[in-house]
Amino acid sequence: MNELKLLVADDQTLMREGLKTILELEEDIIVVNTAANGQEAWEMVHRNEPDIVLLDIQMPVMDGICCARKIKQHHPDVIVLLLSTFMDEQYIMEGMRSGANGYLLKDMDSRLLIQTIRSVTAGQFTMPAAVAIQLAEMINRQLIETDRTAFGQFADFTRREQEIITLMRKGLTNKQIAQQLYIHSGTVRNYISIIYAKMGVNDRMSALMYLQAK
Repeated sequence: MNELKLLVADDQTLMREGLKTILELEEDIIVVNTAANGQEAWEMVHRNEPDIVLLDIQMPVMDGICCARKIKQHHPDVIVLLLSTFMDEQYIMEGMRSGANGYLLKDMDSRLLIQTIRSVTAGQFTMPAAVAIQLAEMINRQLIETDRTAFGQFADFTRREQEIITLMRKGLTNKQIAQQLYIHSGTVRNYISIIYAKMGVNDRMSALMYLQAK
């Protein structure tokens, strides 16, 4: 059985020592050291060469996300799992950007924690189902907001008119717009006439200047 060398970093002594005790009950896991902040963890990675680092996100001196980023930059093969008390959207996104291999909640069952530690060595990003659901909802909200921002300034235009406006901004001709949208060129001309009327302009150059101003 291959042994896994772990480093545990948490500024709370009880949590840090509790994790160490739980992990060392497993025959295939060795806790090589513990750290009380991100800076200590970063220095111990060099000395102890762990396979996996458990990093609390909120720590003094250097937080877990900054530490994770430094570890992944200089030791990309080290697996980093971030630990947090909360399902905070910002922490989740920053954790993913840092290159961490997973995001775990501190209240998770100890058996699931052990299982996750063993399975994460396969190279997959891991997070609890509840966190994954929250992340998916956040991404969906961002996509909706992006779409609203892109077309909110043209709320008086229909969806088809907005599509044509987008293609006009890309410099496409009426014929190219028609081909792109699978409609007749005459239909495109009719839509553009309506668009001009809503903008209060009479030609494409004026319309593009109007759009540029937006």
